[in-house]
Formats: sequence, C-alpha cells, structure tokens
Amino acid sequence: MSIPFVVEELRDRYYLVRGTQDGDATETRVFVDPAVQSGLALDGVPPEDVVRVTIDFLLERQRIDDLPTQVDLEDVAAAYEEFETHLREQLGSSGA
Repeated sequence: MSIPFVVEELRDRYYLVRGTQDGDATETRVFVDPAVQSGLALDGVPPEDVVRVTIDFLLERQRIDDLPTQVDLEDVAAAYEEFETHLREQLGSSGA
C-alpha cells in the first residue's frame, strides 16, 4: 500500500514533505544540494522530482511516521547501496 504525501517547496532546493499515517500527520524536510545532485549524475533533473523519488524509495522500506525530520540525500545513499541506481532508473539518467 502506497502512502500518499505532498511535496512543497519552502525555498530554493528546500522541500517540506507532508503525509499521514494512521491518522497522524508527519513532516520531513529535504534539501537537494546541487553538488550532491550532480554527484548522483542527476544534473538537469528538477529537485522536486529527486525529493519525490527519494521519499518513495524510503517509504518502500519504512513508515512515513518513522522518517527523520530532516532527510539528507548523502545519508540515504550511505545507508542504502541501491539508492543511487534507483534514482537514476526512476529519473531516466544513465549515470556517469
């Protein structure tokens, strides 16, 4: 079952992800660092798309109410070996 969530841009490259699980509202902040995005070979991909795919990826592994209040792409990549490949596959980039 997919948990719906909304991605809202707070300011340049900072996003707020809101969702609900079991009636409880949750919020997670995500910053898409341009250097990290480039290092992931995702130049030209809208940062909001990177956020959506990242949150979808995390929600396949944990509940939305278990997400940290701040998600760092580098931390996700360090924790999940398959994360970078997943991003490239979902966002249509062949990588470096």
